[in-house]
Amino acid sequence: MPRNMEQEDSLIQARWKAPRADAIAGIAFLWFIGVLRDRLGAHEDRFVASVFLGSGLLFLGLLFVSWAVAGGIIMMHGTSPGTLAVRTGIFPRWMAYLGYGLALALLLCIGYLSWALLVFPLWVLLISIHILLANLDTKQASNQ
Repeated sequence: MPRNMEQEDSLIQARWKAPRADAIAGIAFLWFIGVLRDRLGAHEDRFVASVFLGSGLLFLGLLFVSWAVAGGIIMMHGTSPGTLAVRTGIFPRWMAYLGYGLALALLLCIGYLSWALLVFPLWVLLISIHILLANLDTKQASNQ
């Protein structure tokens, strides 16, 4: 494997592991804000210290919510087409269940396996090929 590919792979892994490290850093940041607020005590206006604590809580809350939304988007894009397929029969059930499994795999292991980023596009390609072949079969049947 070329050196730049190894570096790229390690950067991707570091980028996806960052939210887990950021959760620990978020707790440390809250601790830091609490210690600063306690140390300021009588030297600073309590209102300013409270605003400082509140802005830190708001920042971390929004950060954690953004991670939850990102996980929800991964699950939504992986499960919605599968649910539609199960209910309407637009493609085989096994493809729909494969979509559920792949969405779960993406949610759980995207930071650990570099090839996991290809899972969703390959599933879309599989469904697209099925739809293309089904359309060709219906055109040939209507021409005969």
